Amino acid sequence: MPATPGATTTRAEASPNGGATAGAEPGGAGASSSAGSEPSSEAQGGAGDCPAGTAGEPPEDYLAELNSGARLEVRYFSAPGMPPVFAEVFDTELGVVCDFVLASDGERRCLPRSTAFSQHVGYAEAGCTQAVWQGSPACDGETAYVRRPLGCREQNEVRVLVPYAGPIYLGNPANCALSDDAPGPSSYTFGEAVAPATFAAGMLEELPGVCEATLRVVVSDDGARLPYEVIDIATGTACDRWVDGCRPKHRAHEEPNLFSDATCDTPVESRYGAWEDAPTCAPPEFIRPMVDTGTWYRPGTMPPSDLFSSLGGCHPALDDVWIGSLYELGEPVPLTALAPLETVLLGDLRLQVGATAEQAKPLLAAPLPNFELHDTELDRPCFLRQMADGSVLCIPGAPGSSSNEFNDPECTVPLRSCPDADCVGAVLYDQPVPADVCSSEPPVTGIWRVTAKATAHYRMSPGVPCYADGESTSQLWTVEAVDSSHLASASLQTAPGEDSP
Repeated sequence: MPATPGATTTRAEASPNGGATAGAEPGGAGASSSAGSEPSSEAQGGAGDCPAGTAGEPPEDYLAELNSGARLEVRYFSAPGMPPVFAEVFDTELGVVCDFVLASDGERRCLPRSTAFSQHVGYAEAGCTQAVWQGSPACDGETAYVRRPLGCREQNEVRVLVPYAGPIYLGNPANCALSDDAPGPSSYTFGEAVAPATFAAGMLEELPGVCEATLRVVVSDDGARLPYEVIDIATGTACDRWVDGCRPKHRAHEEPNLFSDATCDTPVESRYGAWEDAPTCAPPEFIRPMVDTGTWYRPGTMPPSDLFSSLGGCHPALDDVWIGSLYELGEPVPLTALAPLETVLLGDLRLQVGATAEQAKPLLAAPLPNFELHDTELDRPCFLRQMADGSVLCIPGAPGSSSNEFNDPECTVPLRSCPDADCVGAVLYDQPVPADVCSSEPPVTGIWRVTAKATAHYRMSPGVPCYADGESTSQLWTVEAVDSSHLASASLQTAPGEDSP
């Protein structure tokens, strides 16, 4: 596999002691094959003014920290002039794309992405808690998975889809009623949880850093290796992408309007941050204040008793769906004290990819599903998507509503949904649930450019002629097909194994 040439363009002053080695072959120079372990606070290393981190020489190219294992294929995007960009992990034993997250047993495992659904049909019982979804007919007879979050934001369980043909209930647990609707073909409920040991396990490994920042990678039990997140070495804080400096990723937000009494007459004296997870889960790493002056806070103690919120009437604060627990704002930390990260653009031909870097040395190019590239020919951001024919294009648009809606009584002028006030010229693409593939990543089947606001509303269904369907809405627009031949292309490649020559 030939190396890909590349160049680095930065949005900040380049440092003389750093630089991208864009184009290194994944799994080549700089890739380590050591066994992985969870990051340790006892890591040693660092030199000069750099904080202590993992001992050893930093990789020549952090972006080359990609290699496949005996079971897991690590895939990356390749395009002329652009360095390899991590794309996904494919579990060859289960035949699914998966992501390393915490499983129900507390281990980090590569859990399958949820199978795509076209719509929520209703519920399978009178309590309106067991959802029924409509998916692809190709999932009938296949082992199809859905990933569901547990009480903690990073912990998930996996369930299998079970075909459903029973009665449909509509509403919510407080107001649930039997419907006259039938579930329709290819309807499913969620079956029993799959044993977590079914899925490949891995550990986090912290690489030697540039100076104040470094990359964590996942090393799986079968030898696969892939990027995970950039961290600030001194605090161990994970950093968000696409911003200069380290913006803590695992953050709560200050919650206003909190009171100590059930009538919301006595405001609390302390300031608290709301965290989505339950008190039994790991706390946030930081709390972002209501007025962001560049100083955030470490989480302090939880309130000694229940607090109440006045938003929407006085009620227990923990009843709000966005609050799983509350933490007092603790030690203030200026964000300037964290790693001085920057965003760089990598690539010297048509496509450039954004990466998080320190001292102009790239640490991580943003992974799927929604990372943004820059098309220098169109001078616009674009998103890599797989087409129905298997090719990969960088589309300068957003998902539309793949629909059977039209603007004329012959059903020849298609409509698509766009929420903006003026969508003329916007590019939309379709990702309908395929009828012949049981997939978690529906391919793109059409690319459209918005031409004008809709003036009528017709529909056409299988076996049903074109018919009028009421007034058009403000979000419906007429569109025309886009010639995709002018769009930038890429390819999806598989990284070699660690023992490959």
